Amino acid sequence: MDSKISFDVTLTLDDYRRFNFAYLYTGLRGVMTIAFGLSFLIGSIILVPSAISRGGSNAYTGWVMVFVAIYFLIFLPFSIFLRTKRMFESDKFLSEPQHYSVEADGLEVTSASSKTILAWDKIFSVRESKNYIFMYLARTKALIIPKKNIGEELDFFIRILLERIDRKKIKIAKPRV
Repeated sequence: MDSKISFDVTLTLDDYRRFNFAYLYTGLRGVMTIAFGLSFLIGSIILVPSAISRGGSNAYTGWVMVFVAIYFLIFLPFSIFLRTKRMFESDKFLSEPQHYSVEADGLEVTSASSKTILAWDKIFSVRESKNYIFMYLARTKALIIPKKNIGEELDFFIRILLERIDRKKIKIAKPRV
């Protein structure tokens, strides 16, 4: 197989949303956000009916818990959904077609407005999801690469990443031989 891999990516709003939700709802932060929201929901389900039946002051606390649960479980995801649309539409680079080429010294990314080579040792981390490769350039900034765009060379591309990037920085779904 040719040692040079290149592919084109044009991100869609759906790709960008999936990245943002994956970033916010995976790992400890995501588990804690969901657990926090669910604990308030369960607490309010237990507290509100008993407080209402007794006419006690715990009803206020129960209703506050309902609103906190709604915030974490409904409002927060919905606001992310809306915010990602605004961000995607305002950042023309995100929707611009990009050409990726694997080079010896890094990953070359070319678009109509820029051309850069990202040195392998400057890549912060690499994460793989079911449909994407996320190459983080910093803690909150990543290249979003749909696997379908890499095609048949996906396993070869991941092997190259494993060879050229510190293994501690890479989390992949399954090892490639």
